[in-house]
Amino acid sequence: MNDLVAYRMIFEKCTSEKDTKNIFMPHTSIHFIINGYGYVNDVKLSKGDFFSVTKNSKIKYGPDSEEPWEYIYAEDTNGARGGADNEGRR
Repeated sequence: MNDLVAYRMIFEKCTSEKDTKNIFMPHTSIHFIINGYGYVNDVKLSKGDFFSVTKNSKIKYGPDSEEPWEYIYAEDTNGARGGADNEGRR
């Protein structure tokens, strides 16, 4: 088993216009919802909930259209520092 090392920690406040993502995750991440609602694999989550995504897995997630979530998340890129994320940003 590998250790989880948080390479980046990010806060995100989603808008109701943000699209649902259906993506392959190249790294492990943990998301903690601090406000609002959203969906992970069609399950509704809310403030105080968290979800994790393991490396090399597929996930569908996105904000609620009426009360979109705000969350913080930590990523373990497992040595891929400086690489691009799923959307090609650096």
